[in-house]
Amino acid sequence: MTKPLQTNERKLPGGISTVRLLRPLAFPAVVSVMLSMSPSPVFGQGNTPGHEEFVRDNCRTDSAAAAEAGYSGEELRRLHPTDLVRALQLIDPSICGTDPDERYGSDPNAVPAAMSLQGVKSFIWGMSDADARPLVIVDGHSESFDRLKDFDMQRIASVTLLKNATATALYGVRAGQGAIVITTKVPEAHPLRLTYNFDGTFQRAGMRAFDLMDAGQKLDWEKRMGAYEGNDALYRQRMADVKANGSTDWLDMPLRTSFSHRHRVSVYGGDSSLRYRGVLYMNPVKGVMKGSKRTMYGASAFIGYTTRRLEISNELSVDMADASESTYGPMYEWARMNPYYAPADERGVPYDILGEGTFSEQWSPLYETSLNSFAENKIARVNNNLTLRWKIDEHFSVAGQFNLTHDHDKRSEFTSPMSLVYKDYEIDEIDQKGSYRILRNRLESYQEKVWADYRLERERHTLRATLGMEVYSATLTDDAFRGVGMSSDHMDYISFAQRYAAERPEGTKTYERVLSGYGVVSWSLDRTLFVDLAGRVDKSSMLAPDKRTAGSYSLTAAYDLKKALLDNSGFVGRLMLTAGYGSTAGYQFDYGFVNPLYAYDIDNPYFNGMGSNNYSKGLVSFYNMNNYNPALKWKTTRNVNVGVSGRITTVDIAVKYYNTLSKDLLTLEGQNVAFGSGFRYANSGAIRNSGLEFSVAAGVLRDRSGLDLTLFAKGAVNRSKITELPDYSATTFNSTMFEYGYHYGMAEGDAADGLYALRSAGIDPATGKEQFYLRDGSKSFSPAAEDMEYQGSMTPKLRGTFGVTAAYRNFDFAAVFSCSLGGKFYDLYTQQAVDLAGYSENVPTAAGGKWNTSNKDAVYQGLDNSGGYASSRFVSTRNTLSLSSLRIGYAFPKKIASVMRMQGLKVSLTCDDLWYTSSVKSPRSLYYPYASSFILSLQATF
Repeated sequence: MTKPLQTNERKLPGGISTVRLLRPLAFPAVVSVMLSMSPSPVFGQGNTPGHEEFVRDNCRTDSAAAAEAGYSGEELRRLHPTDLVRALQLIDPSICGTDPDERYGSDPNAVPAAMSLQGVKSFIWGMSDADARPLVIVDGHSESFDRLKDFDMQRIASVTLLKNATATALYGVRAGQGAIVITTKVPEAHPLRLTYNFDGTFQRAGMRAFDLMDAGQKLDWEKRMGAYEGNDALYRQRMADVKANGSTDWLDMPLRTSFSHRHRVSVYGGDSSLRYRGVLYMNPVKGVMKGSKRTMYGASAFIGYTTRRLEISNELSVDMADASESTYGPMYEWARMNPYYAPADERGVPYDILGEGTFSEQWSPLYETSLNSFAENKIARVNNNLTLRWKIDEHFSVAGQFNLTHDHDKRSEFTSPMSLVYKDYEIDEIDQKGSYRILRNRLESYQEKVWADYRLERERHTLRATLGMEVYSATLTDDAFRGVGMSSDHMDYISFAQRYAAERPEGTKTYERVLSGYGVVSWSLDRTLFVDLAGRVDKSSMLAPDKRTAGSYSLTAAYDLKKALLDNSGFVGRLMLTAGYGSTAGYQFDYGFVNPLYAYDIDNPYFNGMGSNNYSKGLVSFYNMNNYNPALKWKTTRNVNVGVSGRITTVDIAVKYYNTLSKDLLTLEGQNVAFGSGFRYANSGAIRNSGLEFSVAAGVLRDRSGLDLTLFAKGAVNRSKITELPDYSATTFNSTMFEYGYHYGMAEGDAADGLYALRSAGIDPATGKEQFYLRDGSKSFSPAAEDMEYQGSMTPKLRGTFGVTAAYRNFDFAAVFSCSLGGKFYDLYTQQAVDLAGYSENVPTAAGGKWNTSNKDAVYQGLDNSGGYASSRFVSTRNTLSLSSLRIGYAFPKKIASVMRMQGLKVSLTCDDLWYTSSVKSPRSLYYPYASSFILSLQATF
């Protein structure tokens, strides 16, 4: 049955800021920055004499910056000109976990529920909103993670990924999962200019991986499996219908070839004292599923003024979005539809129930799409960011940043009273048919940061000291209510509801208050040796009442071996050694884990006085509704890393090793029920992640005619291991997973993202049931949770990208391939669509291998003997390879552009996700399909 309406929740942002600007290398930009690990000057601190920039942030150190991954906006736009998250995934293989179940594909409205940098650092049951995803920083202030979905790629000057404790120590408790730091462009000093950007995108999805039976194959299979015994008339009728009408391709019905177009106009300019910029944009985006769309539009204004002593800048942005989800529902429901059914009558009106009264009766998802049901969001964001700096003298300066954010999201969900979900309602329930639900979220935040900088250069030594404080205050208000009893399919607003639904209206108000102090001391010798010591203390309302103060610190160093030892070498162009150790606190639980939650017992008339005419005689009682521990501690992540990067002739190489221990993790421990519950929350878990990241680029051809050819490869290897886990936590979690047939589990010594399943003994030829090996080696049809076995880690042993970039005169070209090797994969689609399949739904062609009396040597269970346990039969090692990005661009010569009254004109064609292959032949997404994109971009400057 199609369920078109889903609920997306918007989460609180978090974050302290950091910025990193990159020094580009000479070869093509797609690979230049991934190899740059040299220290970069501090932004906004007087980088070079006579050069003035507007201050954005100061939470960075030279040696830490040298060890982190930074990418320029131009590089990211070359990989994907419209989607920041996609571009980051292509440029940095260490990013994972954005869609582990491959549910959302190319859905334009989907926001990753999680993202990890350098491995899983928390147990799944304790992962709070703040711990599930990295902190997002934009120009020094935090933004909600879903802001990345709509972020204007043309604004980006650089993006820095802060992956470990040595880099995130200055960002404190809200950066326990790392940070994504975005620095936007500052207008350059030149006369007034106008730039127009256009991106036109075609998308098309392919569904061949489902490999479903056609109508003739399905009817033959049903007959072989005995579905038509004693009912040959039905079989003959259906065969006649198929010969007359052909086979119905249900998978094609919810799909379309979509075209989206983005428009952006910016006006900017200025001189050495005043800079200004104004931007208008509109981005109507359509997904490949019918009805799926997202339209963004907005404006921003920047103005900055600088003198010899004072710098001040302010940016105001207003962003709006209208989003609609597809009412066609998930793809797997269309895959279940039998191909011998005609979807509509001769007038094109969809049937509601197909095969009514037969063994294969189905509700038509096409009928649901003919109704007026919908799910839509309306989003409004207003952000104002003010920064200023007073340079007291050449050594000392003070600065401040003040940010206000207002974010409002209203979601409306309408389910028509004619929907089949109400098919079985009785006549006295007619006033409950149809519903309209409203969910509203409002975020108001204020961030203030002030700091003082001292910088001293004496002969061979450079010293910098920073002392600052930060205040973060956020209030998130959300409420939801639902009305029922809609009289008509076209009465699609809450005011037409006859009454509230059985559940009461919901509402919460969440506060987050953080007061922080931080400091940095940086020292360098001859610009060869760099040493940084950084620390931060946070007092947060989101921590446990007994432990509200958390500390973070780091010690990092970088040594320029080239300058120190090989200064005269022409063979070695650059050689840098980096090392660091850090400890960062991080959120890992929500409010209810450490604070009591109470509910009023308003349904009890004996206590609240509802049975009396005089309400003052009654009592309104309340009760505690949660298990909590006010002494829980924050998560502590300790990291050590070493790296080396260099350039030897025309080959650039960078390698970094890291080892991270996340301790004091949230766990469950058993206790006597006399304390009110059989368990309590504790800090007795630990996970260790270790890994290697590497990149190499070789300029294989560079000649005087302008031809530049570079080959590159990047890779990330990560191993996680649970080093501490109480037996009670493991047993409780594994029993729950076994009960629901899930393929997850946990045990000390195994990977944190381990895949668990029962070891299969094959299909019993006599019964068609699957047998399993128990712990003692015997076979059984009825295993227990303790018989589940660790199958391996779902994290690939190697994730990477490789490809080629080229440039010839005004042309540029890039091809980027992505690969993953060695990760364990559970083929849930084959289990559900083949092994557990029955007569009533369509099945893949592999269902021909199901057990029956004439096929006892089968690989899949019989029709009436299915069990839903997680089985090792569906566990395999998955290796994937894809052509992720293909781009060709051309910059028109200035002479040609001037003829068209332009100062510059650039065009490019970017192809995304062109080709994909996997060692496991299973659909990549059962909900929203993945799509290949063809993006034509144009930039004209006047």
